[in-house]
Amino acid sequence: MASTRLNLPGNLKMITSRGALAVHLRIIEDFETRILSGLWHTGFRIPTEHEIAAEYNCSRPTVAKALMLLEQKGMIMRRKRAGSFVRRPPAQSVILQALDPATEISARNQKRRYEVLSRVVRRTTSGDRAKLRMRSGRVLSIVTRDWADDVIYCLEERLFNLDTIPDAEHIDFDKTPPSEWLVLRVPWRTGDNSIFAEEASESHAEALQVRPGAALLCIERQVYVSTGYLSYSITRYPASQQRLRAHYDTSAIHPTT
Repeated sequence: MASTRLNLPGNLKMITSRGALAVHLRIIEDFETRILSGLWHTGFRIPTEHEIAAEYNCSRPTVAKALMLLEQKGMIMRRKRAGSFVRRPPAQSVILQALDPATEISARNQKRRYEVLSRVVRRTTSGDRAKLRMRSGRVLSIVTRDWADDVIYCLEERLFNLDTIPDAEHIDFDKTPPSEWLVLRVPWRTGDNSIFAEEASESHAEALQVRPGAALLCIERQVYVSTGYLSYSITRYPASQQRLRAHYDTSAIHPTT
């Protein structure tokens, strides 16, 4: 079978073997793999049309066709005379976007304050392995808290799988919240979300400054790419401070007459 080697910036090299697949489709497949695996992050400048044409031994129009289709998919953005860059994907859930601390606190015209309560790098426990679908290894366990003015907004407990996203170990999360860093580091990813309610345990009640047994709104997330699970998190919100609201419009699908 034919084999094509793509030399990528930053020593990102990949050998693919796909027989007679059209060249522009091979380019799309290679670039999607790099974006979806997290190797090409938001804002990453992809090779120029000339560089891609040389690597694939194809014409510039073939490269332009591949880039146009990637742009139509929303995966890259092309800027005249500047080049092509990996684009940040749109929010996939109105409800989950509304519960993002930075977005919601700003919408309330309140001042956000963020703090790291604990940060530990350690070997995995059986619970970690179940949450991250991994056999063994190391994780970064980090607990953070957000404030809206002088009121606690939420408490987040997060695990990073250091086998799949090792650079998390060296990030200064005192400056950048883990959730925001992950979005920028691996913009195109897959996730499973669960929303549920629970009563506050004594430790969670103390951290959130509510009474034990108070109702909490919880969002549990598992984030993964093709190479494995990246992160597990559970974010707890005092339920009395939350109101879920979403707008939808079906008029574009069923226009009125």
